[in-house]
Amino acid sequence: MKLKDLGEHEFIRSVLFKYVDAKELTDVYSYQGKSYKIDGFQLSYTYPFMSLFDLGWKAVTSTASDLITTGSIPRLLLVSIGISPEYSVNDLELIIKGIRSASTYYGFKYVGGDLNSSSANGWIDVVGIGDNICEQHSGVSNKDKVIITGEVGFTSKIFMKYYFKLDIKPDYISLLKVKHPIVNRNLIDFQKTFCKDIVGASDLSDGILITLDQITQRLKIGIKLNLIPIRQTIIKELSQYGFNELDILKFSGEEYESIFIVKEQKLSLMLAWLHKRGIKAKVIGEVDTNKATQGSVVYNGEKIKIEGWDNFKGWF
Repeated sequence: MKLKDLGEHEFIRSVLFKYVDAKELTDVYSYQGKSYKIDGFQLSYTYPFMSLFDLGWKAVTSTASDLITTGSIPRLLLVSIGISPEYSVNDLELIIKGIRSASTYYGFKYVGGDLNSSSANGWIDVVGIGDNICEQHSGVSNKDKVIITGEVGFTSKIFMKYYFKLDIKPDYISLLKVKHPIVNRNLIDFQKTFCKDIVGASDLSDGILITLDQITQRLKIGIKLNLIPIRQTIIKELSQYGFNELDILKFSGEEYESIFIVKEQKLSLMLAWLHKRGIKAKVIGEVDTNKATQGSVVYNGEKIKIEGWDNFKGWF
């Protein structure tokens, strides 16, 4: 069987997990007060409106997002870059400037890494190390609430424009979300303040459907959605081409918003805290501990088919 037939996500579950020492595979590994994260992508992973500086920034943001969302303070950063010798010195320096700028913003100390020659597309891999400030989250219970830190659909609009060759004009916010995403650093203090009331957390870099599916599998729960948090103007624009809300969610990802499962008792206080700091969080659903819905995401009484991006399959 080829990797493209099995898929990245299934390979991790059925093959990779047999060989690692971790008890469970999560986006961030924590051990003795430290958190560790690695993320990366090919240098060809870009759009016409993106610069090499943007690639460097985005690579760091993808690592910082997981650390910050899951309750860690960014500390050290190492970066591996593989690049063709045909690139100019200025090109590589632009990537490094983007890495440095993002490192400063998120509070990393950029301490080095590795440089390699690549005859193919090249890559950026970023290792982030942080201090874990919320090691023990609360246990999950029925009707715990699912909150999201902001609306999504902005990157979907860009992905779908280029994938389907749609004749739509990218708006400024959507362009910015793709080329220069930002994770709100106030989420670190959110974790500090409400650690005991948070059940679990994940960023949306893999897309909201895949993220929710991973949460249900990890916590052995179901999730009932009462809201699809896509910006209404994006739904309206893409519906003209025959796409609905679930189509848009399939092509989501790299929004770098965050999902939190939280206790209902502190919900109002949490939302007020986030809103005061400019984070437009809202409740989009709740936990269902019924065994019949375990491992499922339900919307309008129907189980949602989990679709999105897979590094081996592509869009599925």
